[in-house]
Amino acid sequence: MAAAAAAVAGNLKFGPSFAVMFLLFMAACGWELWDFTQMLRWRAARPHPTDRMAGVYYREHGDPAQILAFNDGGALPAPRCESGMVRIRVHAAALNPIDYKIMRHVQNEAAAPKPKIPGGDVAGVVVEAARGTGFSVGDKVYALLPVIGTRWGSLAEYVSADAKLFAPLPSHLNFTDAAALPLAGLTVLQSLEDVPPARSGGGAVLVQAGMGGVGSLAVQYARNVLGYAEVLATASGGNADALKALGATKVIDYKAAGLVEASDADFRRAIGRDVDVVFDPVSWAYEEKTLNSGVIKRGGTYVHILSSDWAFNLEETSIGAYLHSVVEKYKSRLQRLFDGGAVTYLTRSVAPSGADLRRLTELVEAGKLRPVVDRVYSFSDFDAAFKHLMTGHAKGKVVLVP
Repeated sequence: MAAAAAAVAGNLKFGPSFAVMFLLFMAACGWELWDFTQMLRWRAARPHPTDRMAGVYYREHGDPAQILAFNDGGALPAPRCESGMVRIRVHAAALNPIDYKIMRHVQNEAAAPKPKIPGGDVAGVVVEAARGTGFSVGDKVYALLPVIGTRWGSLAEYVSADAKLFAPLPSHLNFTDAAALPLAGLTVLQSLEDVPPARSGGGAVLVQAGMGGVGSLAVQYARNVLGYAEVLATASGGNADALKALGATKVIDYKAAGLVEASDADFRRAIGRDVDVVFDPVSWAYEEKTLNSGVIKRGGTYVHILSSDWAFNLEETSIGAYLHSVVEKYKSRLQRLFDGGAVTYLTRSVAPSGADLRRLTELVEAGKLRPVVDRVYSFSDFDAAFKHLMTGHAKGKVVLVP
């Protein structure tokens, strides 16, 4: 790639500075492509030739209420335990919006092989472990499974995946609480690892959608790990007490304040103060006015979490939103070269990682983080579970158990 870039620069008669910039641009594009496609790089298990299992699945894309089915008679093929993998019996699985967003839009068969079992968050017990994985039969584990590039999801009796995706269950969490942690916890951990901690125990952070699965952990992380003295959170007014119990110092009722429809000036007025960091899991609604309103202090940070509306829309499968966030990230880096007070724009795709789950476990066992579970359903009640999640008003995570 480097030779090709240099040749292009030479043929266009540009100087060495252009060649350097072009190489940097190509390197950045390569890194972002690598980051965006990381879920596709995990090896998927093959179906077992004889073993069968129960689970929730779909064979075509469309409305989850119409295409999802549950088979409790063991008709689904079970996954093999391949080299480097562990196979677990599922004890709990949590839902995420990506589960139904993938489901309701037609996907390439390589991205969503059929029959497709939804679900990425999982907790269970190892029933088979390949040699050299470091796990043994009987170990309690949890993981974020790849949600694309494989037919295997967490809403099934068994799942097999690369051992590097798993971590031992936090010692004082049950399976239900542990299943609520992986995707939301990894999103918070990985998105905030480049955010500087508070100076001298001061500073302020704003967490949008503070009572969601991701937001509720971000509130705790900002207060207990990064050490910010003030953690503001937006949510429905009825969630104020729950958020303050998690560490929020101020809760802004987004409905009463009309934040979604507010002008930039009214948005800043409703927040009530300028902040050092904004963590935004609903960037589709708030990014533009957050960046335009001046609510982030000079030299502050905007943490963009790739998201889309809960209602059916084409944006949720468009690469446009992702490209927008990448452009904004690198634009902010260029701006900071000339203006040290410009806002830093951070964004990244969540990456399944057993190593990072072990870091989360340390925070949970130190009492700095705890997952929030809204409702628990049985696998057979999958329809009600998805309907509740799709309202966009779950207070924490929605978990299913066999």
